[in-house]
Amino acid sequence: MRYKKNSLYIMGAGLLMLIFQTAFLGCAANYGSLRHSRDVTHIFETYKILADYRYYYSGVDTAPNAIIGIDRRYQLCSKLWKEVDLTSTQLKNWIDRMQQTHEFPVSPFGSLILDPAGRQVGIWYSAWDNTIVKMEEDNHIVVHTPSPPLQKIRLLSPLNSRQ
Repeated sequence: MRYKKNSLYIMGAGLLMLIFQTAFLGCAANYGSLRHSRDVTHIFETYKILADYRYYYSGVDTAPNAIIGIDRRYQLCSKLWKEVDLTSTQLKNWIDRMQQTHEFPVSPFGSLILDPAGRQVGIWYSAWDNTIVKMEEDNHIVVHTPSPPLQKIRLLSPLNSRQ
């Protein structure tokens, strides 16, 4: 009798674990990622504008903290990114400023924006790669603006400026 009870508990626990795993994987299935890319860095740093991409920036329009290009087959869903009809001259000015600023912990670099299956849906250029990429229905994509690393947040904190 005791053996049957233990077996039922083990089966119940196993079933519960399976349910949690399925729920977790179902939620995680819509998230994409960034992958560092020398090719994308080269595209941005040679001021090349790709015709099949829409461009957006985050931050101040004279010195953005990130620039992204989203494949025209996708619709960016975000009020935090500002769309821009980017020119090579403007891109050069932005890249020069981004490389000269001392606010970045490292030099800016390029990354591929990938969907959950690893397919490229966009390009990214920033010194920060802390973001979330989420794919939604009907080719809609959400890309969060970059958030500085925790160390940078501590340095920028008003509490630290008083010390």
